[in-house]
Parts: sequence; structure tokens; C-alpha cells
Amino acid sequence: MELLPQIDLELLSVPTVSLIDSIAIDSIQLDGKERRFSDSSGVFIEGINIENNSIQIKLDYYFSDEDAAIVSCSVRITDTFQSPECSKE
Repeated sequence: MELLPQIDLELLSVPTVSLIDSIAIDSIQLDGKERRFSDSSGVFIEGINIENNSIQIKLDYYFSDEDAAIVSCSVRITDTFQSPECSKE
């Protein structure tokens, strides 16, 4: 397990390649609880897809207090990144 596990996303402009926005995701809200990656038994990225104005991230999440689950998260992009919205599959 990483010491400081997180997912880093950056929104760049082209062709000058300048940073518009960035987000570091080190926890998710799931079933009304904050789930910090560092408190889990492991979090693994199973897939990332970009669809329209959102980034879809599929996680294999090993909870420290219950069984593992596949978690789907969506990060909406407007002018900036929005907080991820996640649910168990």
C-alpha cells in the first residue's frame, strides 16, 4: 500500500499546455461515510474512461471494516473538477 494513496487528475489547455485545474482524490463519500484511501486495506484502479464532461473511475476497494467491493466514481468537469460521486456496483 502506498504511504499517501491518492488519484491525481489535471485539466490542461492545449496547444500551450497550461494547467487549468487539478484535483487530488484521497478519499470518497460512500453510503454517507467518508472512506479515506489511507484507512483502507487497499484501493486499486480497475479502469478509467472519459465520457462527455466526466471521468469515470472504477475502483477495487478493500475496506478495513468489511468485504471488498467494486466502486464506480464519476468526476464531472465543468470549468473545474467537481468532487467525485461514488457508488458500489
